[in-house]
Amino acid sequence: MKKELISNQFYEVNPHTMIIFPKKSGSIVYSEIYEVDSQYTSKFTPFELIKTSCNFFGSSYDGRRRIEKLKL
Repeated sequence: MKKELISNQFYEVNPHTMIIFPKKSGSIVYSEIYEVDSQYTSKFTPFELIKTSCNFFGSSYDGRRRIEKLKL
């Protein structure tokens, strides 16, 4: 598995994304991202990554949440 540090850029959630774990180092929260064949570490929180990916794809986090509630 390839392991890479991506610190100065946002990670874009994609079809290969399996899970984003929050990791804490002291008082700092960062993300460990697992894809099918890769692992990345980002200085951004999982919530920041998810919100940014929603915006990148023309939606908002709140809009996605409302749609998921309607599906239930």
